[in-house]
Amino acid sequence: MGAVETPDLPAMAIAQAQTVAPAPAAPLAPAASVLPPPALLSAPAAVATAASPTWPCTACGTRVDFAETTCPNCTTPFMGGASPDISLKVPGVGDLVHMSSGMKFGVMAGGAATLAGVLVLLFLILGHIF
Repeated sequence: MGAVETPDLPAMAIAQAQTVAPAPAAPLAPAASVLPPPALLSAPAAVATAASPTWPCTACGTRVDFAETTCPNCTTPFMGGASPDISLKVPGVGDLVHMSSGMKFGVMAGGAATLAGVLVLLFLILGHIF
């Protein structure tokens, strides 16, 4: 078997260091603009002004300014046709508006206890499954 000749590595490194790198290319010219410049308005656009807020009269339907408390046509007061008796009827409980404070507290406490019981049962069942 003949001896394999290996090149002299330090000599190769010196030879590569002495080679001259090519000069960098000249910078490219900037590309042409793709979008046209924005057109400027010659005059400012008109500003829309809102009319003063109004409420509809429940008796005659006339639009009345909020500064007025009664309709100038029929003298019906603001919200004149609305019922002053408000009702909040809940099935199984009754009318919540006409309940005393103690009854309202009882409904609230009963609902909270029922919800807590349902959640405890739900978590017990889910705990046994998973």
